Amino acid sequence: MKYNLNLQYLSMFEFLTHLVVEYGLMGLFATSLVGSTIFIPFATELVFPPLLAAGISPYKILFASVLGSTLGVWVNYLFGYYSIHLIHKYLKKEEIHKAKKIMDKYGWFGLLLVFILPIPLPTDPITVLCGMGEMNPVEFTIVVLIGKIVKYGIAVGLLSLIL
Repeated sequence: MKYNLNLQYLSMFEFLTHLVVEYGLMGLFATSLVGSTIFIPFATELVFPPLLAAGISPYKILFASVLGSTLGVWVNYLFGYYSIHLIHKYLKKEEIHKAKKIMDKYGWFGLLLVFILPIPLPTDPITVLCGMGEMNPVEFTIVVLIGKIVKYGIAVGLLSLIL
């Protein structure tokens, strides 16, 4: 279904949903990647229903969304890691120290809990803090993958039963 789209009148949600409807799994991958960055926060789960309704395999939906979202979260991590000096200019040292203290206290387990909770929490700033706090990149990736697989797996599974 190709049609002329006047992008200036679309909300971000409508635009990202359009990408998914128009381009299928590639659109989902792009939407998941962009929506998982701190720059354009977007709940990827919102675009699962059109794909499931179109008969696309839940496993393919899960794979594309987890891969895209994990790469998007890595943008946040790298942003935090490489912009720490810039962030020091805008935040008080106490605030940065407090954020690092929280990361040290809860570490990968706290990050995993935030990712798998079924309530919409703003995880994007947390992943920037992981980069600022120089969380181990391997642990970070494993936790993000597990969290995204669980969260999106539950969403895709439940939606598959409903639709």
